[in-house]
Amino acid sequence: MPFDQPARVLTSVAARRYGTSCLDRDAEEVRMLMRVLRSEYGCKGVAIVGHSTGSQIVTRFMQQQQQRQQAASQAAGHDGSPADDLPPVLATVLHSAVSDRECMAGKPRMVDMAAAAEKMVAEGKGQEIVGR
Repeated sequence: MPFDQPARVLTSVAARRYGTSCLDRDAEEVRMLMRVLRSEYGCKGVAIVGHSTGSQIVTRFMQQQQQRQQAASQAAGHDGSPADDLPPVLATVLHSAVSDRECMAGKPRMVDMAAAAEKMVAEGKGQEIVGR
């Protein structure tokens, strides 16, 4: 039975972890979902939609895919076909693609929080969360 329904990945950043995740981890979580879609459901292609921070995750995922394919092509000397067991990405949609960090970076409260974070790291408290 073909898999033709939408699937949603709830990445670490979306699971109430804003500010404690990273795009690389979230992109890996997208890869994990795509692997399952291919192996368990026989998915032959996907369209990925990202909203807000999700757009950044989609962009990072696509960057990583391109890097993996280039590395695999160079190592194997082949034609650039997919380097892994993921279904091909047929389309991407980036909706309200913004950077929360860049938006907030110049705000006075964020400047104070950044200084507090630097102090906490210097004190050996780098795993603590600032501003909550």
